[in-house]
This record gives sequence, C-alpha cells and structure tokens, in this order.
Amino acid sequence: MRSSSRKLLDTAIRKSNHLKCFGHSMFPILLHEDVVYFKKINFADICVNDIIIAKTNQTYITHRVIYKGKNHLITKGDNNPSVDPITKSKNIVGRVYQIKRKRKLLHPDTIYLSQSTQYFDAITKCIHQLNHQNIPYVLLKGLILHLYYTNAHPRRRYLDYDILVDYKDHKKIDHILTQLGYVKKDDSMSSFQRRLLDKPIEVTYVKESSTFPIAVDIHFEPVFMMTQIGRLDELYDQKKIAALGELFLKNRRIVKVHNFSYHILSTAHLVAYLALHFFHHNFRGTHRLELLDAVIRKIPLKKHPEEWSEVSSLIQDFHLDGFVYGSFVTLRQYFHTPFPKSFLQNLHIPPCQIQYAQHYLKQNTVFEIKSRAQEGKQLFTNLFYLSPKPWVTKIWVFTKPIVVYMIILSAYSKISLSFLYVWYLIRQKNKNIDI
Repeated sequence: MRSSSRKLLDTAIRKSNHLKCFGHSMFPILLHEDVVYFKKINFADICVNDIIIAKTNQTYITHRVIYKGKNHLITKGDNNPSVDPITKSKNIVGRVYQIKRKRKLLHPDTIYLSQSTQYFDAITKCIHQLNHQNIPYVLLKGLILHLYYTNAHPRRRYLDYDILVDYKDHKKIDHILTQLGYVKKDDSMSSFQRRLLDKPIEVTYVKESSTFPIAVDIHFEPVFMMTQIGRLDELYDQKKIAALGELFLKNRRIVKVHNFSYHILSTAHLVAYLALHFFHHNFRGTHRLELLDAVIRKIPLKKHPEEWSEVSSLIQDFHLDGFVYGSFVTLRQYFHTPFPKSFLQNLHIPPCQIQYAQHYLKQNTVFEIKSRAQEGKQLFTNLFYLSPKPWVTKIWVFTKPIVVYMIILSAYSKISLSFLYVWYLIRQKNKNIDI
C-alpha cells in the first residue's frame, strides 16, 4: 500500500511542472516556500551550476549541480556542508527554469545577474577610490576576473572579492571602505588569540544590502598560510611571502571590463596564486578551480611554453612545489585542464610529500566543506607535511605560543563537545526510564 502511494506521488510530481521549496539550503538563491517551476531535461544538456530537482530515497531535493560525470551528477545545497547522494539520470525530475516568490516570477539567471550587478557596482566604486588616491592594488579573484576570463556572469552564489594591497596603505583603505558603507568584520577566535597574532594578514569588510551582502577581503600578503596564527617561519619564511606580495604588486597588469580598467595578476602569477588558494582551502570546492581552469584555457598556444616556464620558475624560486602539487592533480582529474605533462614532473617535491598529497586526496572528497575549526586543523596539518622546511626546523613550530594556544583551544572544544554528548545521552536515558 505504501509503495503504491509512493508511486502515485512520484507520478504526480513528474507530471506537474512545479514544486514548493522548504528550508534554507539554497538561500539566498531560493527562499523558504518559494515555488520552483521545472522542465524535463536530457542528461547531456545539464550543466554545472544548473539547479535541478532530483529524487532521493526519502524525498525530493532542489539543489545545485556542482559536478557532472559521464553518467552521474553531484549536487549540493549552497549552504549545506555535505553533498547529496550521487544522482543518476533516472532520478532527475527536471531543471528549474522559473521561481515564484510572493506572486513575482523570477528566472534563476535574473537572480544571478542582480547579484553580479550589485557586486560589479561595489567593486568599481572601491577601485575608483583606490585609483583616485594612487593606492597600488591587485584583484586576486572575484567577479571581475570571472567576467574577464569567461565573458559571462557567474551562475552561482558569489561570496566576496579579494584585493591585495600594501599594509602601509591599510588606514587609507579602511577610511575608503568605511565611507562606502562597509563595516569591518572581526574574524578572530578570541581576544587572547587576537593579542597573540603577530601580524595582520587580511581584513574582511561587509556591506549589507536588501538582497545580497557585499564582502571584500583586503589581503596584506598572498594568503595561503593560516590567517588565525600569523607568522609561521618554521614552516615557510615570512620574507618569501613578503617578496611574493611585492612581486605580485610590481608585475600587475591592466584589463578592461565594461570599459573600466582593473589591475589583476599576470597570467603566470595568477595560475600560481589560484593553485595556492585551492591549497589554502585544503583542496576543497571545485568552484575554486573553475577560474583556474578558465585562466589556463585562455593561454594562447604560441605563448604556452613561455607562460608555463614562468609558472614553474615562480613556484620553484619560492619553494611552493609541495603546496600546489595537489591543486594541479585535482584540476586534471576533474576538469581535464590542458597543461603540459612535464609540468608536474618538473616540480621539486620529495617522494614522501607526493605520497602524502596523493593519500590525502584519496581520503578526502573535494566537494565537501568542513567546519572552521576542522578546516584550520587540516590546513595546519597540510602545511606541516608539505612545507619545504626540514623536519628539524618544522618541529619548532609547536613551541610558538599561538600554536600552543590553538592546540589547547581545539582540545578543549573537543572535550566540551564530548561532555555535552554524554550529558545528552544521559538525559535521553532518564526520559525513557520515566516513561
């Protein structure tokens, strides 16, 4: 009987062309109780970033396609940490083409365009002020680079844009962003941790709006180490990070998007930085590789050897080989990006680091997101094992006060959670006894 009812429900939904959404897994693209309209679609016509309705064992989901394989899809709610069960073609109900929100009909691309328009306006105003005050900067990633390299607006939720500047200009930049309506966000884990931090690495500013908040990360160096810890000379020399930042600012280039000029990294530097950025996020989030793939595919064939020679030289000169290796392996696995076969072979990586990176990539999925504490712990582990420093030097990192503090804080949080779980089990047991 239950099976018959289920079949009737399945038939009714597939014959219908709309479904009501519940929950906040796709906020702000989809809101609670939005009605989505869908059309049946062939598997071959589905693209990454499409929002589809798919049938799972228990219910129906309206989530984003984040990866497309030969005969399956991987979907995920924008706000969910984990991906959904693998979606086969037979479980695809349709692709969302229209959203009804409070009697108003919207196309998903209209929502993305609205987001892009707000971000473009905010970025342009910020850059105009930086230019007006002659403040050197480089856009590291974000909407402008996406528009320049893909010639299209992003069809997904956009979180922020990143600007690299010199720390000596931080007061001027703070004044500019405050005047533009941004508010500085405190990302520190505690006041004590903030006092232990020996140098500022980045500052986040957020400007609230009625639809999408606009966030900008102001970088005072190319960020691939740990923003919550600061200097980690035992794992990578701060002097090299400073030199890399100076090089990025010195060799920036100008591009035009919608008749406005922006400073971005040179192609070779951008390839290296985006690989470092993916490492910084523990090789997670295929969307972080989309721009890197687009940048590489834009390299003209006649400049191919020259550009890749420059990428290799930068990585080797700054001893970044171990950090970026996993990024390029993942890029080739999921995007089949055309870069020289000899590139990975020419990286100077000890066999033990190659084994560590390969084991890590096999044991961890590229699609899922962990909590802030888990990501921080994993990044520290990856930095430790993939650092170019000798083991004798790396061990000394555990004598650094802020590292000791973070280890203690992590252990305390874990113990506290364990106690809470035990307390919850005891309460549940007592309830059952009372009944």
